[in-house]
Amino acid sequence: MVSYGPVARAGAAAVRLAREAGIPAGTLRLVTVWPFPDHEIEKMARIARHVIVLENNLGQMYPYIKAAAARFTEVSFLAPKLVGQLQDPQDILSRIKEVAQ
Repeated sequence: MVSYGPVARAGAAAVRLAREAGIPAGTLRLVTVWPFPDHEIEKMARIARHVIVLENNLGQMYPYIKAAAARFTEVSFLAPKLVGQLQDPQDILSRIKEVAQ
């Protein structure tokens, strides 16, 4: 999972829940988005089976993350139910379970 900003907390909570359920999961929290951390994303993508991008917007960073990671793994975007609203860790966990199968 790749996230930044306030949604990173919900993502970290979902990863903890996934690990408690025996699902291998991890998170990369971006502290800054410029300069873009393409090397860190590529390094993570080389070992991940699937990357979920979390944002509290319509996915402005998703194309950049996908460009850095898609050569190595599948990448998807989990949009918030309402733009600007924090995502629920349970909803994120549901998506983690979907891609873990």
